[in-house]
Amino acid sequence: MADIVAKLGQLSAPQSTIRDLSMMLSTKVFRRAEQEVFESVVSYSLGGSSSTKHWLPPPNHIKGFKNTEELCGILSEVMEP
Repeated sequence: MADIVAKLGQLSAPQSTIRDLSMMLSTKVFRRAEQEVFESVVSYSLGGSSSTKHWLPPPNHIKGFKNTEELCGILSEVMEP
């Protein structure tokens, strides 16, 4: 698998352009699936299972932070036990 990733990363034009466009398109088209996979992997790594999640994603208002201090304040509120 690592060899395939390395090979794709070293492509030159025009293959690199096709690679970049396909990656951008897949991120936009499969955004929800990408989020579900991420949440499942994080939950599983923290001891969860497919039926119970041990990690909940932070609320959507984090996307609108104005500076690093504001983001850290919001994250500390979300991560409190």
